[in-house]
Amino acid sequence: DGEEIPYASLKVVDLEELEKLQSVGLEENANEVKVKLKGYGGEQLESLLGANVLTTNLDLQFNEKNTKYGSIIEGLIFSAEISSLQFQK
Repeated sequence: DGEEIPYASLKVVDLEELEKLQSVGLEENANEVKVKLKGYGGEQLESLLGANVLTTNLDLQFNEKNTKYGSIIEGLIFSAEISSLQFQK
């Protein structure tokens, strides 16, 4: 068996969109974008809940899935080094 590698991802929503939807009680309808965190070492991420993460420095890459026929592309994902995340104050 292979070695387990810790991984993490963030679900990010547009703040303006979220605030507008919250004003009418529909925040669950906000469009979420998943951001894969590179360099995650198992640290606690609770401090990121509700944080305003800047998305200008995210990498865009193909989301690949390995199958018995080879690797297939399922779509696009955003990723960022956990140490390079920037926050809006």
